[in-house]
Amino acid sequence: MIYLDATFVVAALVMALPTLVMAAECFCSLLPRGKAAPNSNVQSGAPKFVVLIPAHNEEQSIGRVIEAIRPELGADIKAVVVADHCTDKTPDIVRALGINVIENRDPEPRGKGHALQLGARSLDRDPPDGDSY
Repeated sequence: MIYLDATFVVAALVMALPTLVMAAECFCSLLPRGKAAPNSNVQSGAPKFVVLIPAHNEEQSIGRVIEAIRPELGADIKAVVVADHCTDKTPDIVRALGINVIENRDPEPRGKGHALQLGARSLDRDPPDGDSY
């Protein structure tokens, strides 16, 4: 009988642990945050975040996408479109809207994942603030 009671106690503790951890996380999220330290890279002109947008023959919609995110862009947030094997006017439209474009014309590799890798590699030359991407 004592053995059975100890098993229930251990099982209850094991099942209660995730609930206690989640309760602690919820409580900590309610605590006030400290002030962020000033960002030296933003002051030097480097954006804090870069939004990479892969695009393949998106001339019909890329303008709407850029205009939809434009209110979020500024000194801290920049956008870069990776035009992946575009055969239409996507890169020209993006440039006309004042957004940086990286064109991938290499025959291989293709696809969204490779376009995002190309965009991330381009950020190595001019990185955003720290580990933002």
